[in-house]
Amino acid sequence: MAVAHLILGLVNTFFYLWLCMYTYNSYPLSLVIRILGMLIFLLGADIFIGAVSVIKWQAYLPDKSASLKDKGLYSRVRHPMYLGIFLSTLGLSLTFASKYSFIYSLVLLVSLFLLSLLEELDLSDRFKDEYKQYQKKVPRFFP
Repeated sequence: MAVAHLILGLVNTFFYLWLCMYTYNSYPLSLVIRILGMLIFLLGADIFIGAVSVIKWQAYLPDKSASLKDKGLYSRVRHPMYLGIFLSTLGLSLTFASKYSFIYSLVLLVSLFLLSLLEELDLSDRFKDEYKQYQKKVPRFFP
């Protein structure tokens, strides 16, 4: 499962970048919106890197004996990696003014939401009441 998750992430990234590059400037946007898009991208990348720095490789190779991560960004949102991915793709679609990559960003948001539901089932099963308390105290995506 972890290897499949990693492979899907890489395929998704390359497809998304291809989509941005080949549909560049498909709708008119002002320079201000494009700069805002780059700032959103950078924020998303920073959130993603911050989340990965807390859990290291457990995102792709989960350790069944690991403890629940609720420090750093994980004390503010339950899925900061997914938030970072979404913000990054949204930011790039604005920067490149690509309507297809913008639509893809919205589809990705739905996919990440569904993936978070599956992940939470696993985490609830592994961490029981500790995760239930964590869910009550920390929002899924947005603080």
